[in-house]
Amino acid sequence: MPAFVAAIASGCDVIETDVRMRADGTLVLAHDTWDIVEGVVELETLVDLARGRIGLDLEIVEIGLERPLVDAVDGFHEWLIVTSTFPAVLEEIHRLTTHIDTGLVIEAPYDGTPSRDDPFALVEACGADIALVEDVIATPELVARAEAEGRPLWVWTVNDAPRLTELLYAPGVTGVITDDPALACELREDVPPHPVRSGLHPYDPS
Repeated sequence: MPAFVAAIASGCDVIETDVRMRADGTLVLAHDTWDIVEGVVELETLVDLARGRIGLDLEIVEIGLERPLVDAVDGFHEWLIVTSTFPAVLEEIHRLTTHIDTGLVIEAPYDGTPSRDDPFALVEACGADIALVEDVIATPELVARAEAEGRPLWVWTVNDAPRLTELLYAPGVTGVITDDPALACELREDVPPHPVRSGLHPYDPS
């Protein structure tokens, strides 16, 4: 919770966090299964904190949480995007509601070899709205293509000041995920507005 409060104070647009389900069915914020211990933050608590203050990027890291998550964010009217590495999760979100943007999280291969997969083709295949690529995937060619084709592109996780500056000023990059929101917000103060950055819309089921 202190990290979320600090992100709001820094002037960020969106809080990103992983969502899992506890044994009792409660949705909680945890990166790994062993993080689910006593005192873990419940999703409901974050939604209440963010309401009227900041948007949410909720990454579903377990298949089967789609319906409970959609129910949990009912009435949340700030920016909202549901992301996942699982295409089936995003497909299910779109089956459940047309009011939530989705993003496919795309990781680099573990062996370090270049991936032959086209990130935007992967996004289209599952009906997602945004490609969220690991930093090493965000090559100048991909960023230029995102700009030329008007495709929303988010890059994660970027903590280095020179790289943050580069991506924040790149017209083809519509979002940057970082562990250092204060630094990122400071660096982006002079970034000119870009029309593609309005790709997210407030969640409003009415």
